[in-house]
Amino acid sequence: PERRGLENHFDFLDPQQLAYCESFKTVPKTGWYTITIRCKAKDLGRYDSDSTGIYDGDPVVLKVLMGDRTASYTLRDEQESTIEVTQWLAEGTRLRMKYDTDGLRMRGNGNFKFQNAITGEYLEKHDPNLYQQVLDQRTPIRNGELRAPTAWHNWVDYWMGPRPQILGVRIEGPFYPTWPPKRQTDLIGVQDGEKTAESVLTSIATRAWRRAPRPGELQPIIDLVQAKQHLGYTESMKEGILAILVSPNFLLLHQPELGDEDRFISKLSYLIHSSSPNDDLRAMQSQGQLDTYDGLLQLLNQQLRQSPKVSFNHVFPSAWLQLHEINFMAPDPDFFRYYHRKKLSEDMVAEVQSFFWYLIENNLPITEFLSADYSFINADLAKIYEVENTPGDSVLRKYHFTDGHRGGLLGMGAILTMTSDSLGTSPIHRAVYVLENLLGRSPSPPPRDVVIEEPDVRLTETIREAIEAHRSDPNCSACHRNIDPYGYAFENFDPVGTWREKYTALTPNSNASKSVQSTSFPIDASSEFLDGNRYQDISDFRKLMCSEVNQRFFVRCFITKLITYANGQSPKHYMQIEKLVDKSAESNYRILDTIAAVLDSPLFRENQKKPRL
Repeated sequence: PERRGLENHFDFLDPQQLAYCESFKTVPKTGWYTITIRCKAKDLGRYDSDSTGIYDGDPVVLKVLMGDRTASYTLRDEQESTIEVTQWLAEGTRLRMKYDTDGLRMRGNGNFKFQNAITGEYLEKHDPNLYQQVLDQRTPIRNGELRAPTAWHNWVDYWMGPRPQILGVRIEGPFYPTWPPKRQTDLIGVQDGEKTAESVLTSIATRAWRRAPRPGELQPIIDLVQAKQHLGYTESMKEGILAILVSPNFLLLHQPELGDEDRFISKLSYLIHSSSPNDDLRAMQSQGQLDTYDGLLQLLNQQLRQSPKVSFNHVFPSAWLQLHEINFMAPDPDFFRYYHRKKLSEDMVAEVQSFFWYLIENNLPITEFLSADYSFINADLAKIYEVENTPGDSVLRKYHFTDGHRGGLLGMGAILTMTSDSLGTSPIHRAVYVLENLLGRSPSPPPRDVVIEEPDVRLTETIREAIEAHRSDPNCSACHRNIDPYGYAFENFDPVGTWREKYTALTPNSNASKSVQSTSFPIDASSEFLDGNRYQDISDFRKLMCSEVNQRFFVRCFITKLITYANGQSPKHYMQIEKLVDKSAESNYRILDTIAAVLDSPLFRENQKKPRL
């Protein structure tokens, strides 16, 4: 009832709720189903965007959840659309619909119910007669008093915010163009057909194990299938397939049983697509197209530049830059509400991945990660970055920064947030991140036999003073002289990446909530490296990071991270890495050329062929 489930339509009022058809909670029987949904968007742009958190330039998006599959559909305001999707659905699958938005969470504690108060504000301004009528109809609450006019409870039945409206749903199925289903016969054939259990299982095992089974290796599984014949042909074959899929040959990628050629093509396929090699990739290998650097570069140009959705283009940068850690110590939700209400962590990760894809698509130098004066932002990130006059929507677009503070990885919110604490920033965390993930230099841990006494920092007023007190211990000073200069440069960025000139005090206020107040302590973002190079702020630091020496450090780090990702272990042959850095420099560090050089190196090919570098 609170979402207006009526006979002729259904309104999504609460985006945190999932909707389903009362008469079709789960799929009754496995088969093909055609799902037809008549729907439209309602009231997009009626309320002020700053109040709802939904931009007028963003369409309403309806998601249809079918078990582990999701289909998204864009709806236009007041334009009826018919969505039709045909899917193979397993028995017991739940069919649900969802209004996907990061808005409608801007008030109170972020629960949707508080957004209803927007309706009262809107009616008071645009329909004062209805506004007064609603207030006149209020009934006393338990203490006999009337709720305040601004209370959200008064306006639930009058909500006119952006939402999908479902006009009708028709589900047809299960149906089968053939019986047994073609997908089943393609896999296991039919009983008493030309395919035998051995031939079927051999084909499946070859795909699953990424190699042909050795003589007699499948016999125990064939025996299992024969022992289950009383279950029927299909069910007994399922037992055999399950046995193949629980085998270490499938579950563990780098099996010693893989030959050199199988191991190479398997690693290559999982690197690019996060899946076992398909027939096309094996055909290219058998024809010798992957035996050379030029052949691998052609493959990368064909497959990586197809789409940002190609697995490598979003999985590798996430692994390299540890983007999954972005909310490990998330900014405090009371002080940084906008970050949580608008799900900024998703936009920040998308910014990094969009930048990575831009380099892949245009085959630009890897050093652009450090030297670029641009990134990809939307209206939400623009607010955090204090960028004005950007389009009012959630689309990430290329933007050139002119203040010298941002551009490339060094100014991205994901990196700045991930290296902060919940309430403040940490120059040491940020320094260690830069050293380990951008320059490939891991700081040494303190010696085990050294006893470190924490200094008294009660009288310190800034993070720099606290660190300096720590560095006063001779046991700590040597290491921190190497580490700290890589972190101080970022002190002008707060825990969500917003620029600040002074430190802020996070304190409770008289309303028992929390507030942010500027302090009188200006931020000192300067430091000096051991080699004598100094910087005054992030702009100077960025220039130092773009030196020829640091660019080479960065490319070496990128190559090392790539080899580690591809092989599942860190490389040991450092001279080979130096040769790869030289090879990358010959192509001006272009990203696809560099990746091709890595894949053609003995560090990736291993024993497949003799080293060519």
